[in-house]
Amino acid sequence: MLGFKKIKRGRRREFYFCGVRLYGYQKKPTPREAADLKLQAAMERAFWASHSASFSEGGLLVSLTTFGKRADTVHITLQTLLEQTLPPARILLWLDEAEFQPDNLPANLCHALARGVDIRFCKNLLSYKKIIPALEAFPGNAVITVDDDVMYPPDFIAGLARSHARYPEHILCYRAHEMMFDEQGALLPYQQWRKCVRYPAAGTLLFPTGSGGVLYPAGSLHPEVLNVPAFMQLAPRGDDIWLKAMTMIQGRAAMVVPGENTWVDVPPSIADTQVDCLAIENLREGNDRQIAQVFDAYDIWRLLTVTPGAK
Repeated sequence: MLGFKKIKRGRRREFYFCGVRLYGYQKKPTPREAADLKLQAAMERAFWASHSASFSEGGLLVSLTTFGKRADTVHITLQTLLEQTLPPARILLWLDEAEFQPDNLPANLCHALARGVDIRFCKNLLSYKKIIPALEAFPGNAVITVDDDVMYPPDFIAGLARSHARYPEHILCYRAHEMMFDEQGALLPYQQWRKCVRYPAAGTLLFPTGSGGVLYPAGSLHPEVLNVPAFMQLAPRGDDIWLKAMTMIQGRAAMVVPGENTWVDVPPSIADTQVDCLAIENLREGNDRQIAQVFDAYDIWRLLTVTPGAK
């Protein structure tokens, strides 16, 4: 109805009329949501109860960023990364230098720092903060990117490491979509791509999504990846798009880590960190624009090997 608007924030439902909030309520959690809430509570307790962490000198780098209200709960994600069966070499948490200062960190980040999380400060590159500064600081290392609102399973890093040892050239991920085409060979809109594919083979048409975690081997991204003015103009909200284009220019295929990995279909997210669905929908619509801008600027279309008529 004209003037009415329903907004979803996690399990919260709020109703507005002409911008004025009328009422709201919270849905009863589904069995999956209840399990996620239980896991979140366990990670919260474990984070504060522990005062140390294990890191592996020969392990992989894990890099993430956070901002705003999400900084209040990022320690839950960090705890899941600190409980890995295969410890990382380092966990890098990048913060906007204009939002956070070393001498005024919130309590949870101070505790994370004391436990060995490598907290660093950089310019505000939006979601690109989780990888661009890491590539600059550790150019010869493979980097695993993760999101700040997801709880990762204990074998998350181990699965990526096993696949990396076997397929050292591939971009590895737990969650990917497949780019799809119409009968004339034109790329379909993002919403019409095949979601959460489970193909065992690598391919250039597999599009890793950041929430499931992505491993980028050293040298798998074209040096243009560090062109800040370019990605901030062409895809400011589409880091997955920019990174996919840079791996394609470099001639690298993506691959989903073999196995069931059913958790990545709906990654277990931290409660109250999800933006409303309208914003998510707007972002998805914006994906098509950003894809076109990046693919046009770097002529990525020529790298999309698809036969007209194939779907």
